[in-house]
Amino acid sequence: MDKAIGYIRVSTRMQQDDGLSLEAQLDKIRTYCKLRDLEFIGYEKDSISGKNVKDRPGIKKVIKMAQDNQIDHIIVLRYERAFRNALETLKYIEEFAKLNVGFHSIIEQLDTTSPMGKLFLTIIAGFNEFEAKKIGERTKEIIEFKKTNGQRYSRFTTFGTKVGQQGQSENGKRVTMTTTDNKEVEAIKLAQVLRLKKYPLREIASKLEERGYLSRTNKPYNPSSIKKMLEKEFPWDEAILKNQ
Repeated sequence: MDKAIGYIRVSTRMQQDDGLSLEAQLDKIRTYCKLRDLEFIGYEKDSISGKNVKDRPGIKKVIKMAQDNQIDHIIVLRYERAFRNALETLKYIEEFAKLNVGFHSIIEQLDTTSPMGKLFLTIIAGFNEFEAKKIGERTKEIIEFKKTNGQRYSRFTTFGTKVGQQGQSENGKRVTMTTTDNKEVEAIKLAQVLRLKKYPLREIASKLEERGYLSRTNKPYNPSSIKKMLEKEFPWDEAILKNQ
């Protein structure tokens, strides 16, 4: 009986809510192996969203097992769980073919052990990458249009501002105005002063929490938020410098 390994990945809470949790993917992979009379020998997983294979230890281990002739098949729920772009997909599918390792995608019903399955996977990977790029381009165009016309283009505002009252742009269109968030500006200034004193991002977040500065969701700031705050430009005042 051929040996099969599953690969599962979840990168966001949204994917878990949509039924793509690690447990849901694993259950479907096990069922698939039973139906195809494959020996399920285990699985590898990644809980991070790396853009490339080199950034995800789980899929790298699966590839190494294929190269070492430890497995005959790799099973995923969707092919994009393993590969994120067409070039990467083609590279590894070709390598698997040389190693006589089949790659199976359950949702797309693809099996590269057949010539037709390999062809369809190549077509789908190329089309999906093209569509993703077009969506990105259209989104960018819409954002630029709204910026030019004074329209609100995100439900979030930049650090140091908050949503204000409705107003009108020069062309008479209704827009959501933003105003200065004084408390958040204070937090930004304090974060920048602490950074100058070589405080790590996590420690800066802790210092802000100690002094009553919390995020817009009323939670402590995380390191990525602190990093964005450090990019803002605000003049420091004496009170911040003295009380840091």
